[in-house]
Amino acid sequence: MTVQVSRDNISVPFIRSGMSVAKENETIEQDAGRAAVLKNLTVMAKKNESIATTGTADVGNTGDGIVSSVAKVADYPSALLIGDYNLECTAAGEDGRVVGAVTPDGGNTGDGTVTGFAVAAGEVPKVGDFVLTCNDPNKGGTASGAAVFTGTGNGTMDAIVPGTEVIEGAYIATCIDDTVSGSEIFEVIDPNGVKLGNMTVAVAYSNNHFATTLNDGVTDFVAGDYWTITMTIAHGGQFTLTDPDGIDLNENIVLPGGASGTVVVTSGGITFTITDGGTDFALDDFFTMVIAASEGGVFKLEDPNGNLIAAGLIMAGAALGASVFYVGGITFTITDGATDFASGDIFLITITAIGKWVPLDPAALDGSEIFAGIYLGDELTAAALIAGDITTSPMLIGACCTVDKDQLVFENSALLTTLQTDGKTIEQAMNGYGIFPESTIDVDSYENA
Repeated sequence: MTVQVSRDNISVPFIRSGMSVAKENETIEQDAGRAAVLKNLTVMAKKNESIATTGTADVGNTGDGIVSSVAKVADYPSALLIGDYNLECTAAGEDGRVVGAVTPDGGNTGDGTVTGFAVAAGEVPKVGDFVLTCNDPNKGGTASGAAVFTGTGNGTMDAIVPGTEVIEGAYIATCIDDTVSGSEIFEVIDPNGVKLGNMTVAVAYSNNHFATTLNDGVTDFVAGDYWTITMTIAHGGQFTLTDPDGIDLNENIVLPGGASGTVVVTSGGITFTITDGGTDFALDDFFTMVIAASEGGVFKLEDPNGNLIAAGLIMAGAALGASVFYVGGITFTITDGATDFASGDIFLITITAIGKWVPLDPAALDGSEIFAGIYLGDELTAAALIAGDITTSPMLIGACCTVDKDQLVFENSALLTTLQTDGKTIEQAMNGYGIFPESTIDVDSYENA
């Protein structure tokens, strides 16, 4: 017997071979984004996951906070597991962390700053005062030099380039031999009174203290002429970071000197940035950085199979504060309540297999990308689908027939040749159901089954 299904007054014949159509009406999912009707013979799939928008609190929870705004992360590259994801508090509310004030000692000489103070990602630092102390103000310096001439000659000196062993203070270069015009010789003494190599006019001068060139002038230098080369070092300083128990975490934090000198420190579960100022730090200058217990808590998330997805999910410390997390393909918000969470408090985030019909969508990852049947029914308006789920006509679900592929309706840019996430084309998936799309079928060319 030849079976025909009408679509907009067009006959679409099937050659019956144990035709299997869903016996009961099926539920097509509400589609708030639709702008077009759902047509007869649309290629369909079954959406296999739905996520509860709120977490279910365990009846034994101490804290009265909530888990809300639960959703699948956009563009997550795989389907979620069906079942209950377990969100558990692993550290009580008072073991959450929040940063407090950064306070420079009132007696500090240096006017540098500490900024960017925060809890390091995934860390739970000790509660109390972290102290940052300058233990050597002469480390990490940036030197500069300036020369002033006293005497008869009018030659010039090039820019001073400090060396690796430069000493802060005045270097004196004195003319000790003026017998050769344009090649006078200068004796160089460092700030500690140590004689360095001699400097000759018009010859580049360089050592570990500094480099420059003394240029000849119209009027020659004479014996006794001298240059005062003053070296200034903008010291950054070396610092020690101590935790609230008085334990030294790092004794070798070196700050480069100069206006642009900065160093980022991450230690003991905290992070911060030291920036040099116009006035150098002095020995024992210090900053106090406060870590306080928060109102939140620390959580872990496990999948329905008991596998750990993430640990150390730290809530914001503010009372009644909300913290948003993105883990394991799920996003959710934990909001603190009037009563703090306690270790062992649990929320269940439930993913269910809903099995509702939707037009096949190759870009989906929730079952909607896998062929499951063909819609057999009257056109459904966009307005009706937007309004809610629809219980409607049966679906052609397989073991049935040859179908006219020219009459099939595809949404979401799908084609028979489109590759599904299971590695099959849509046409191959149809064949697996016993549905065989062919070009326009002439009813008279087939024998009755």
